[in-house]
Amino acid sequence: DDALVQAIESTSQCGKILDPSGPFGDCLEVVDPTDYYEACVFDMAFHEGTVPELLCESTQAYSDACVEKGVPQPSWRTDSFCPMQCPAMSEYTQCVSPCPATCADLQAAEKCSPAEPCAEGCRCLVGFVLSGDVCVPADACGCFTEGRYHSVSIQHKVYN
Repeated sequence: DDALVQAIESTSQCGKILDPSGPFGDCLEVVDPTDYYEACVFDMAFHEGTVPELLCESTQAYSDACVEKGVPQPSWRTDSFCPMQCPAMSEYTQCVSPCPATCADLQAAEKCSPAEPCAEGCRCLVGFVLSGDVCVPADACGCFTEGRYHSVSIQHKVYN
């Protein structure tokens, strides 16, 4: 169907990868977008445009290739184009620290090497830290006993 292929090739879908004025404009000369674009169009057309995850996977693959070659993280996600779903009390950001503050180490970010690159992802909102893979209020963290961290949800019996 020509209309379907036209829609898929447009800059609102797979064509976003090729758009020199789009989010990947700085990468087009660094990483050849042809294979990523063609894979995107093929996959989307094969599934008749019904699997939007394929569009996001192709776009993510090109974004990753750009970052790998030293191009700054392209800002390609929006609320309406491949939004990243973040858990409660967290938000999407283009540059998440690889060393987020956690209940087990509230100062983790301060100890992080500047050489550690950031990546897109979800980060806890201000006042919240990671406890496992959940963001909790910093004052709701568990405690340490004998050098081991215990989350609030775990109960221990202490014998004297």
